[in-house]
Amino acid sequence: MPDTDLWPVLEGRVGGALREQMVGFCAAVRAGAAVQNADADAAVEGLRIAEAILQACATRQPVVLDEAAA
Repeated sequence: MPDTDLWPVLEGRVGGALREQMVGFCAAVRAGAAVQNADADAAVEGLRIAEAILQACATRQPVVLDEAAA
């Protein structure tokens, strides 16, 4: 099924929500402004959750995340 929301390619060009986030991030960096999409802590937490998902899939066991590490 084609990705129609996050990163669709239409007529050879990328569009969608992820593209818009990337455009906003790049514009903020160029202007020296604060990035509005997410901060570094939210990005790290997202990676921590993604790693837990991969571990759970590989082991077929639940993964409990330590809230103190968040």
